[in-house]
Amino acid sequence: MVGNGAGGRVAAYDPGRNVGFALVDAEGRAERLALATLDSLDEVAPPADAVVVVGSGTGRKELLRALRDRGLDPVAVDERGTSLEAQALWRAHASGRGRERWVPTGLRTPRAPIDQYAAWAIALRHLGLPLEVGRRWARSWRDRGRTGRDRGRD
Repeated sequence: MVGNGAGGRVAAYDPGRNVGFALVDAEGRAERLALATLDSLDEVAPPADAVVVVGSGTGRKELLRALRDRGLDPVAVDERGTSLEAQALWRAHASGRGRERWVPTGLRTPRAPIDQYAAWAIALRHLGLPLEVGRRWARSWRDRGRTGRDRGRD
C-alpha cells in the first residue's frame, strides 16, 4: 500500500471546502504547499515514501474516503488550534508587498485561503515538532526571496 512512511516525510491534508496540502520532511521543512478540492486531489498526490495524515476536522470523512479510494492509508491527527497555527506560519512565511510591508506582521491578514499552512501545522503536530520549527523554516525561506506563489514549483 502507498504511504508507508519509509522516507520520513509527511503528506498532510487539512480537510474542508478547500483541502490544504503540505509535504513536509522529517525536520519540519515544507517541501510543497498547495490548495485543492476533493475533485482535484490527484494534483496533490503524495509520494510513495510519505506518511499520509489528515486533520480531524469538518470534512474529514469525505477526504478519508477519497484518499482510501486512491489506495492510501491516512492517519487522523487532532487539528484543534491549527487555524491559529496556520496564521502564524503564514505570517512568518509571507513577506509584505508594496505598502503592505510597512504594516506590522501581526496586523496583516491573508487575502486567500491558508489551508495549506494548516496542513503544515498538522504535519508538524504529527512529527511531534513545535510550531517554532515551521516558523523558523518559513522565515528562512522568505528571506531567500521566495513567495507563496513560488512554493512547490521547483
